[in-house]
Amino acid sequence: MRKGWRWGLLLGALVMSGCSQAPSSDGTFTRPGAPPRSGVRIEMREADTVAQAGSVPARTLDGTPIHLVGPPVITASAIASVRQEVGPNGLATLYYTFTDAAEPRIQRASERLVGRVMAVSVDGDIVSVAHVSAPFGKYMQTTGLAPADAARLVERMTGTPATP
Repeated sequence: MRKGWRWGLLLGALVMSGCSQAPSSDGTFTRPGAPPRSGVRIEMREADTVAQAGSVPARTLDGTPIHLVGPPVITASAIASVRQEVGPNGLATLYYTFTDAAEPRIQRASERLVGRVMAVSVDGDIVSVAHVSAPFGKYMQTTGLAPADAARLVERMTGTPATP
């Protein structure tokens, strides 16, 4: 693990969902976040617990084996901003906003991932694994995170402290 980085991976407890339009009038998805820091390598890829033809074996930070399937669906260059909010249930949600240029490609790719699992890696470390509940285009969220873990992840991705 790099520089004391620890991540409580909750396979199955996390959910990724999103939409192509801002889903609510309260601005939840359009509130400002921070862009990825220069040089960070963020990838979101389909994942499975079983090896498939062409999949790449990997391990989560807690040592759980996983297989990365196909090329990344999302990379840092597609992310316009990321931020965290803690809900009334005490759990954090990460909100991602994607670039206008990436939106149509992400929408098409995410449609085929509904019901499947996606892994998020930062600089080669798989930091979360979640089920995709809906396709996304312009916006995506990851729910069910411990606030401290979400804050560390936002800071690792953006280089700036997360603001609740």
